[in-house]
Amino acid sequence: MNLKPKYAVKYITGAVEIKKPTDSYLLSIEENGIRLWRMLSPTVNVNWKDIQKITAETQSSVSKTISSTTSGAAAGLILFGPLGALIGAGIGAKSNDPSFLSIVFQDADKTENTLVLQTKQAHEIASIFNTERTQYYKLNKIQLPKSGNEHEKSLSNLDELEKLSKLRDKNIITSEEFDQKKKQLLGL
Repeated sequence: MNLKPKYAVKYITGAVEIKKPTDSYLLSIEENGIRLWRMLSPTVNVNWKDIQKITAETQSSVSKTISSTTSGAAAGLILFGPLGALIGAGIGAKSNDPSFLSIVFQDADKTENTLVLQTKQAHEIASIFNTERTQYYKLNKIQLPKSGNEHEKSLSNLDELEKLSKLRDKNIITSEEFDQKKKQLLGL
């Protein structure tokens, strides 16, 4: 039996079933997609076919996604409440730590939504989920939808990071070389 990992995440926005940001949701891989859930709360299921893009994001890029005209303090307020407004005002868009997972998908009404989750494992989850999505399409003999060069480049970069990680783990490249290439691939 192949058990899929479950990741603890903080829900920020993007699902109509969940009314407000909250800690302690679990994010898991299901046979046909992903599942965001916790006990006695609404569950969000998104089919692989409905997902357009899965990426790891920084606070500044998530703030831009929520509103391109919102100030750092207001974006912080939207994301994290009153304490977030203080942090957003003080830090603004300076945070480059990718700690948000962004999942762009179409809901049942064919409306595009962006599920935003906070987790320190954003890069790992994005990589694993993109790999699982690709495998789902291959196993079901479905052609991956063309979603633009940026998405394909992102998948390519994640694949490259995965390969580099294996080389680092086998001591073929140093951790410093890995970190340098990682920053280059992620544009940091």
